[in-house]
Amino acid sequence: MTILTGGVTATALAATVALAGPAAAAPVAGQAVTAQAVASPAAADASGTPKYCARIDKALERRQKLEDRWNGDATTRGSVAWLQAKAQSLSSTNPELSKLLTDVANLRGQIKDPAEGIIADLQAVKQAHCS
Repeated sequence: MTILTGGVTATALAATVALAGPAAAAPVAGQAVTAQAVASPAAADASGTPKYCARIDKALERRQKLEDRWNGDATTRGSVAWLQAKAQSLSSTNPELSKLLTDVANLRGQIKDPAEGIIADLQAVKQAHCS
């Protein structure tokens, strides 16, 4: 009997909280919302720069390393030229792996331009908001 009563009570409590939640959170008509009530998505740190500026620096560093690796010569592991050379050397011994490496090299070649656009966008945001 108490288990059933507890279950009904818990269900009623959950329904009350669910229905009262949006009404309690909504501002009353005629009541102004202050700036402190709304959290700023770009909260600033102690120096006054937005918190995302540190993340932009790290993202730029990662993207630049990736771009340098992809644009490397045939001795740079992971570069487009390295993948093509590796595929060429494996063409007679392992044609399946050679085809896979050729496809990866082609894919990286296709996404190099959009990746460079991301770097330019990150630099523009950094210059505009983090200086």
